[in-house]
Amino acid sequence: MPLNHYLSKARVASRQDVIVRNVDKLVARLEGRVGTMTNLGAAVGALVQDLQCDFIIGKAYGSLEREDFNVAIADMCQSVGFLWRFTKHFPRVGKALKLIPLDFVSKLANNDAKTFFAFLQGIDKETERLLTTAKTSSPNKDTPHTIVQEIVDSSLPPSDKELPRVLNEVQTLVGAGLETVSGVLRLMLYHVFNDAEILQRLRAELKTVNTSPAGTVDLKTLEQLPFLTACIMEAMRLSPALASRMARIVPDRDLYYEDWCIPAGTPVGMTTIWMHLDEKLYPEPHSFIPDRWTDMEKRRASGKTYAPFSRGTRICAGM
Repeated sequence: MPLNHYLSKARVASRQDVIVRNVDKLVARLEGRVGTMTNLGAAVGALVQDLQCDFIIGKAYGSLEREDFNVAIADMCQSVGFLWRFTKHFPRVGKALKLIPLDFVSKLANNDAKTFFAFLQGIDKETERLLTTAKTSSPNKDTPHTIVQEIVDSSLPPSDKELPRVLNEVQTLVGAGLETVSGVLRLMLYHVFNDAEILQRLRAELKTVNTSPAGTVDLKTLEQLPFLTACIMEAMRLSPALASRMARIVPDRDLYYEDWCIPAGTPVGMTTIWMHLDEKLYPEPHSFIPDRWTDMEKRRASGKTYAPFSRGTRICAGM
């Protein structure tokens, strides 16, 4: 599947320059605002917006350069999250809303919503341009490889390479990653800076890392840092990528769980955050305690109860 290949760990690692470029922009903006009140949540949202679009379609939309870090998009993403959860249970409502042209909706919207819709329209226009280019000309080695090119070059049937389907894929990718990644980063930054001991331990560990001449650190090196990894895992426990119930259906046979028989065709689901906040599994479940994850034996033992990206064949492609 082209999405799985494009979002693979190896592909992400090979394009670390995209991440570094956008993080450097964020650092420069924050350094320039020393002594000034800054909405760090909005700044992180801007980082994710620019980084995602840069990685997926090869174009950042300048949220990191905006004075307010384009906070309207982050605010709207949180509101749209409620709508997404609602339409999961009432899918016809979602389909009806998608039929309304964005131009028409924008005329009735407030300023924040207009900013958000303009962002979506910009992504749609760039996707259409990339698709036209990919189908009509040979790839240029200097042109960034995008998800659109990945889809066009794949073995998918021609119908899956038409504009409506490609637009849907790009919209889904961008939408799925905006608030999920922003949310976990905001949560982690808050807890790290809210606890002096955690902050000091993390800084001490990061100082042990040797950087390249360009001042960067490769992904493999960062993955070997136990306390950094523990902080990230604890943040994802409290802010999993998928916070609503994920339903699964076995269509052709009954399921048995202890004394229960679940008939074939019955939706069965779980909500990850409930499992992650189970005090039997995680004592003091609402507290940010990275040391839960520093013991490798305990970490391995949590294999079936820690699922920030879900599990199985339908695990989140963006992991």
